[in-house]
Amino acid sequence: MVSEEPISTKLQARIQQLQPETRRVATWAMPPAPLFGELCSLTAGALGVEQPVIDPAVSVEFFRAFGLTRVSLLSQPTSQHPADASALLLAGDQFLSICFEQFTRHKDHPTTLMTGVPTLVSAAQLIGIRHSAETLHETVVAAETGSLALALAGVLAGIDPSTDKYTQLQQAGSHLGIALASLQPEPNAAVSQAAANKQPQPHRTALVGSLSGTDSGDRISNRLMAAEDHLVSVSPTLASALADFFDQRSMNSSQGIVRDNP
Repeated sequence: MVSEEPISTKLQARIQQLQPETRRVATWAMPPAPLFGELCSLTAGALGVEQPVIDPAVSVEFFRAFGLTRVSLLSQPTSQHPADASALLLAGDQFLSICFEQFTRHKDHPTTLMTGVPTLVSAAQLIGIRHSAETLHETVVAAETGSLALALAGVLAGIDPSTDKYTQLQQAGSHLGIALASLQPEPNAAVSQAAANKQPQPHRTALVGSLSGTDSGDRISNRLMAAEDHLVSVSPTLASALADFFDQRSMNSSQGIVRDNP
């Protein structure tokens, strides 16, 4: 895969182009580390993608922000929002627009566009359908964003959406997204300190979280093991790369906070 500027740099530059009110919502919705974008980028690289992936990675982060604006009014007191309901919804609309804008910069890859745009449309529709039917709204956003991250990576790698391999990527991504949400709190979510005795684990090729032995860690480990069941049929290289990704993020989280999943 070609060398690119950090996702966080590109993401922050795009956020700075927003109007002040929308920028304030974006700052609220997007955490410091673009872990979902990194997940998309790493997956694409592990699948052998050589074309630039920074725009799709940024697209994934804006999709997550869109999802959070849509569900947050249902799950959080109004006083915890960075803007009133109208401003929050309008910002979400802009985030979704930017999500498509970033991805469609792949104008030199028409096949990617023809497959990727319907993938984005489907993901946006599922956010609305699932948040209307379920109560664990933050989990919905994390699951759908993780699924989108791996699906777009599959699109970039030329994987046909009608194949089982593509479906396995989506299902693995759903589990991985929830695991990422455990490592990185959603806006205004309740958080807890990581266990004090948590120690970094040695390198592993299996997707088993370093946080095993804590309540949060057990939840993460369960999600990662479920994801591995789907990934082994896609690519052993991908499974190993994502194991390293989560190992490192889990070790980093030992210095900060980990949110308990519902």
